[in-house]
Parts: sequence; structure tokens; C-alpha cells
Amino acid sequence: MPSAVISASFDRVRLAEHLGIAGNEASMPGRCDLAVPHIVNRCGHEMRIAIAPGGSGAPADRDGSLVTLIVKAHQARDQLLGTGAPASSIATMGHKHLARMARLAYLAPDIIKAILEGRQPIALTARSLLRLTDIPLGWKEQQKLLGF
Repeated sequence: MPSAVISASFDRVRLAEHLGIAGNEASMPGRCDLAVPHIVNRCGHEMRIAIAPGGSGAPADRDGSLVTLIVKAHQARDQLLGTGAPASSIATMGHKHLARMARLAYLAPDIIKAILEGRQPIALTARSLLRLTDIPLGWKEQQKLLGF
């Protein structure tokens, strides 16, 4: 997803007055500029703005649901291949759901590493990843599709 920046410019003196701040820097004439990186996500019929914590453009801390999804994907792959004991969390899944989960075990190693380190794009969630039906096999194509 492409990112954009919300920009705002404030008069320092008026901002300081509004916030009730008195000080040398706040009372200096001039403008204060603010830029916040964000992305716009479609959520059903709505559009939502996703802003990184601190507005720094850096991703949030590790997303536990994404990490869990990756773990379950590897367990599902192992169960389908018959190479591992079925995990209790996936033992009751139907074959179609197992296959849908298992395909996520074949994401590019750098994508999985980014998810585990919490460096995934803001728009990448467990729900959005699981809903993707056509994940390309090529790692570069996966990176492009997922916003890396």
C-alpha cells in the first residue's frame, strides 16, 4: 500500500497560547511544521487512516496475531505433509482451511523475519494476510504485494 504524509503548519505563538504553554521557544514567532506518515486502508465500505505509533513511520511492536498465524501456517504445512505431530490448535481444522493456512508457510524468509521482528507494513494484519487468495510464489512479487 502506498504511504502518504498528513502535513500541518501552526503559528507557534497561537499554538502556545492555545496549549497554555509559556516559554522562550513557544513564544518565538514563526511556524511549527508537523508531518505524519500514514496509509489509507479500505475496510469494507469505509476508508481508514493507519498511523504508526509516534507518527514516525516505523511499524508498531510485533503483532502477536500475525506471529501466531505464521506459527500455525508452519504447523498446518507439517500436518499436511505428515512430517509433524498435529498441534492442538490446528487439529480440528478442515483440509481446505489447513491448505489455506499452509500456503503462508511459503512466504519469503525476509517477510517472515520482518513479521517476527515487528517491522511489517502498517497495513499488513493477520486478517488481511489470511484473506489473500493468490499469493505469488516469487519472493519479490510477494514483497511487492504485501507492501515491503
